[in-house]
Amino acid sequence: MKEGIIMLRKINKYAFIATLIIGVNCNLISSYATQPTTDSKISVSVKNNKELEKKINNEINKVINDYKTKAIKDIAEYKKAFLETGGTEKEFNAKNLKPQANYELKYSDDNILSFVLHCPEPWNNSLSTDYYYNIDLKTGKNITLNSLLGDDYINIVNKDIDNQIKERIAKDKNSIFWGYGIDKSIDGFKTITSETKFYINKDKNPVIVFDKSEIAPGSMGKLEFVIKKAQVDKINKVINDYKTKANKDIAEYKKAFLETGGTEKQFNEKNFKPQVNYELKYSDDNILSFVLHCPEPWNNTTVEYYYNIDLKTGKDITLNSLLGNDYINIANKSIDNQIKERIKANPKEVFFGYNETTFTKQKFKTISENQKFYINKDKNPVIVFDKYEIAPGSMGQIEFVIKKDTSKK
Repeated sequence: MKEGIIMLRKINKYAFIATLIIGVNCNLISSYATQPTTDSKISVSVKNNKELEKKINNEINKVINDYKTKAIKDIAEYKKAFLETGGTEKEFNAKNLKPQANYELKYSDDNILSFVLHCPEPWNNSLSTDYYYNIDLKTGKNITLNSLLGDDYINIVNKDIDNQIKERIAKDKNSIFWGYGIDKSIDGFKTITSETKFYINKDKNPVIVFDKSEIAPGSMGKLEFVIKKAQVDKINKVINDYKTKANKDIAEYKKAFLETGGTEKQFNEKNFKPQVNYELKYSDDNILSFVLHCPEPWNNTTVEYYYNIDLKTGKDITLNSLLGNDYINIANKSIDNQIKERIKANPKEVFFGYNETTFTKQKFKTISENQKFYINKDKNPVIVFDKYEIAPGSMGQIEFVIKKDTSKK
């Protein structure tokens, strides 16, 4: 982000024009006064593009004018109630209540302008309305969460915020969110919408904003959640790659279906479409670990794909990179010990070849080179075996945490 330069020009005894130079193409201009005034003006100056400048300023001024119209009406109602409850005209005038608007620059470069209009209501000190603007300076269009994060942005952001809330509660017991923890009597965060407030930060990540008391008690104040775009881009790429593959599989299934006597109508009734649900396992600035859950009715199955990505290099994180060159032996010994410990602690847990001999399947011997795993919050790999892979179906999917510290001993 470029450094801002403030330039002041005096208009009259009380007011100045402040021009904040925020990029090669764009200036943000805000007039403000040493005394409250209704003549304040906030505008954008775009170099060499008067049409874009006019478009942006018309939108900003519309918001300001709508705010002022509402504020004047609210002040009139407040005045009426004030006088009806014993206040005097002189006392009311002494309050000098007038609509005001201030801005806060969040981020700017030659392509992006992100800022907030703060519209306080001094006649009601507990209220202040904020308007968030994210503008593409090349096109003049609003930057949306959809344009930043892709078509599945609502689902992706919802999962991310849910995880962040849980992490905050785990780290700080004083963090209270409605619908989480002990008290679930009040509905808490459910979903964002296309109208959810956000701004863009210096890392070009969208920051979701919830007003005071919106998803938590007022004591928690205004809440913000950074959505890391690099992680979302990785998830979107994986999802899109899967959908491409799934559409190809569906086309092949359709071809075989028609060749064996099925009709176009019968096939269309099946309504086969790629469906993807992802589960975030762990993420930080360096690591992204998640699972794609993909039902495939054309194959009568549900497939799960595990992804562990180094965000610095873009490469896959492997068990070798986590546990060292001897990772297979390390994991095998750990899993064998854990199976024995689990049977000892609970004899009802059944594993092929250990305490279950009626099946012809052999006991667990080794992980594979392409073994499924994810990374947990402690940054340890968690080995995953599908249902029926090393135990009867009643045991379901089975996981084993391989602690990196113990693997190096």
